[in-house]
Amino acid sequence: PTWKNQFFSLTPVSRGIFAWGEVISRSLFLDGKSQRVSVSLIFMDQELPRGKNQLLFALSPEVHQRLKPYLQTVRLERQQLLYSPGELVTDAFFPNGGVISIVAAMEDGDTVEVALVGSEGFIGVGAVLGDSHINHQVIVQTETTATRLPMEQVKAEFDRGGELQRLSLRYAQARML
Repeated sequence: PTWKNQFFSLTPVSRGIFAWGEVISRSLFLDGKSQRVSVSLIFMDQELPRGKNQLLFALSPEVHQRLKPYLQTVRLERQQLLYSPGELVTDAFFPNGGVISIVAAMEDGDTVEVALVGSEGFIGVGAVLGDSHINHQVIVQTETTATRLPMEQVKAEFDRGGELQRLSLRYAQARML
């Protein structure tokens, strides 16, 4: 069921994960005419113990059992470089907290942060979708732990067409917005 009021709606996405959105409407002048524009903001929330990755937490016990032999908890230090542009993505990192930045280098040498990843997602979604080399720097911003999973196992589970595929595609879609 979806719960709604005039300000937002709350929709169950998966076991314990909820997507909620807020609609912001504003009048703008476009081509000399007043036009009403609405923007939907989507957020993920979860009744989840702190220190757990939401995507991994949302997997069924069966899927988790298949992945369990390959899951490894690793410590990520502040400013640790996980990947550089052009590197082959060998492992996916599912942060259990903290923030990991995806940073693009500009032609003039400046850098710009293009995405943040926390416990809602994972590093390596591009590789799962077919781009096995990373295009940006991936830098840990706050000390945390993450669950590391070899990309070979992530792709195998993704190719089964089940839960991990569905959650990865939803996460990729949310990152594109």
